[in-house]
Amino acid sequence: MNSKVFVAALLVVIVGIGFLTYINLFRKPLDTRIVEAILENENYLLSIEGVLGAGIERDENNYIKGVAIYIDKYVANISKMPSELNGFKVFIKDRFKVQDVKNMIIKNPAYLNVNYEVWCNTTLIGDIVENPYSYVDREVILLGYYRGWDLLGEVNYSPPVTRSDIVIADATGAIYINAHTVSNIEGLQSPYGVGDLETLIYLRGFVRISQAGKPYVDVIYGKTVNNTLPPGVVLHVFKQGGIAGFNLEVMMLSNGLVYFIDHKANSKARFKIALPEAKLILEQSASLLSQSEIGEIHPDCFIYTVTGWIDGELRTSKIFRGAVPGNIVNALNLIDELFRKGRSL
Repeated sequence: MNSKVFVAALLVVIVGIGFLTYINLFRKPLDTRIVEAILENENYLLSIEGVLGAGIERDENNYIKGVAIYIDKYVANISKMPSELNGFKVFIKDRFKVQDVKNMIIKNPAYLNVNYEVWCNTTLIGDIVENPYSYVDREVILLGYYRGWDLLGEVNYSPPVTRSDIVIADATGAIYINAHTVSNIEGLQSPYGVGDLETLIYLRGFVRISQAGKPYVDVIYGKTVNNTLPPGVVLHVFKQGGIAGFNLEVMMLSNGLVYFIDHKANSKARFKIALPEAKLILEQSASLLSQSEIGEIHPDCFIYTVTGWIDGELRTSKIFRGAVPGNIVNALNLIDELFRKGRSL
């Protein structure tokens, strides 16, 4: 009899412990439990290349679905992303808005200054150039600089439709625009803004292939835009002046791809730097964007025009290299190394 009482009492204790455990786990709201899961795995998540942050995934009715992991699509390897986190389903997000960034539970400070929203649906021109037949007759959105009639020699093949075909370029490549469709681009001055190579064009159009097998774009709609950079570009720097009269340019993407242009020598090069180096340059460059103008001009000094992202907004600073603070010198030295690499190729 005593043994039966003992067993019954033991069962009561076990059931009680299980009930208390259940209550402890599930009495918390679902959003609280997801936040705790994200914070518990913060170091792991932010150690994955390309992860920008994480938050709560909700549907259009604001119902909670699981964990949202936000990624930089130019860096991240989707296969390395977790499918669940502490039992919660993971949703990978490479398209998101500024408000999503504000709602993130954890953030990667190195890259979240960037306004990724403006690049959500864009295609890299380099991807089209490398795989034109994968894009033939497909509608694409491009964001690139006007290059006139291939004034920088970035396309390296003849105009595919007419001699008046123009070129746009981002940091990954350049492509012709059918001259018959250029009138669909709002704000592009006749004759197509010759000489204004820093005019940024946003356009939507169809990729076509010429008889020679070269890609070009028929524009449906386009416009000139400000306050952004081509897709993936997190830093854009011009270096001008000096005794030799340099006129150099670099664009650096978040994935470490660097596009170098020597406008005076009419030479160009693309090269890749390691992601830690790209992150360091990006972090250091924040000091360069702290003011609109840094230093004082003097004869034969180098002048840097630096454009980058701060809190989701594009900022430009002009730096006159001379008597400037140590943190500015350190940041410029890192950027000068990009110019050195570009000139050596």
